[in-house]
Amino acid sequence: MEPLDFIILLIMCEYILTIIKNEGRDLIKCDNPLLVDFGSSYGHLLEIAKKEGFRAIGVEINDHLLEYLRKKGFRHTRI
Repeated sequence: MEPLDFIILLIMCEYILTIIKNEGRDLIKCDNPLLVDFGSSYGHLLEIAKKEGFRAIGVEINDHLLEYLRKKGFRHTRI
């Protein structure tokens, strides 16, 4: 992944969570909402979600990426 692609990805992740937190405020009625990231790859969205107060679970098919998520301490599952 090129550095610019990574920056764009992080901006997109932050934007998604901003929408969820601001626009979905009426839908999120708990202090610690759950975000499930399907195709979580290296966990960029999971990392930002955790910083924003979400419980985050990654769903991934790639065994290498699942191991990476495990080592980073993310909750994860394989599909």
